[in-house]
Amino acid sequence: RWAYDTNMDTDVVFVHSARTPSDIIFHRELDNMSSRVSNFQLHLICERQTSGQAWHGYRGFLDLTKLEMIAPDFLEREVFCCGPTPYMNAVRKLLEGQGFDMSRYHEESFGATPERVEEQAVLDAEVAVEEAEAISREDLLAISFDASGKSIQIAPGETLHSAASQLGLHIPKACGMGICGTCKVMIKEGQTTMEHNGGITDEDVAEGYVLSCCTVAESDVVVDF
Repeated sequence: RWAYDTNMDTDVVFVHSARTPSDIIFHRELDNMSSRVSNFQLHLICERQTSGQAWHGYRGFLDLTKLEMIAPDFLEREVFCCGPTPYMNAVRKLLEGQGFDMSRYHEESFGATPERVEEQAVLDAEVAVEEAEAISREDLLAISFDASGKSIQIAPGETLHSAASQLGLHIPKACGMGICGTCKVMIKEGQTTMEHNGGITDEDVAEGYVLSCCTVAESDVVVDF
C-alpha cells in the first residue's frame, strides 16, 4: 500500500501463497494495484481449490520451478519474506540451495521468536546493561517530542521509538525493522543516524523524516510528535 500510495518507482514482484482462493487476503485490492501499476507484478499461489471455486492461477506450493517462472532474475533481487515460520524456513532453504546472497534476504515472522533470536536478545540485553552502567549523565542525550511537550534523556544507541515509549507516547509501528514505514516522524532539530530496510524514500529523508524504530540520536533531538 505504501509503495502504491507514494507511486514508488521500484520493480516489485509480489508473491502471495494461500491455502485456497478464499484465503487470499486483500485479493481485490492487490488486483487493483496490479492493474494500475506497471512495475507491480502480482502472483498468487493456492495449495488447493474448494468445490465451486474457480482458480486459474498457480497451484501447490512455492518451489524452484514456480519461482523461476515468476521471477527469472530472483538471484539478482532483494527478497522480503513474511509468514509462518515453516513457510519462511522453506523459502530460505530454496534460496540458499540456489546460491542466493542471503545478505539480501529479509524476513518478518508470524510465529514465535526463533531460538537464535531469543539467545541474541539475551546477549544484547546483558551488553546493554554493562554499557548503561558505564554511561555518565554527561553522555545522555535529550529527546524532546514537540507536539506533546514531553522530553527524556536517553543513552546513546537507543532509538527514538524507545524514547517515545518510555514517555508513554505511541508512535505507530508494525515491523520494527525499517521496512513498513509506519513509524515515520519528522526531525525538527538535531542529528540522527538511521539504518532502514527500504521503508522510507530519499525524498522523505531529504525533507527531514526518519523511521523512529531504526533511528538513533547523535545529539540532542527535537521530534515533531
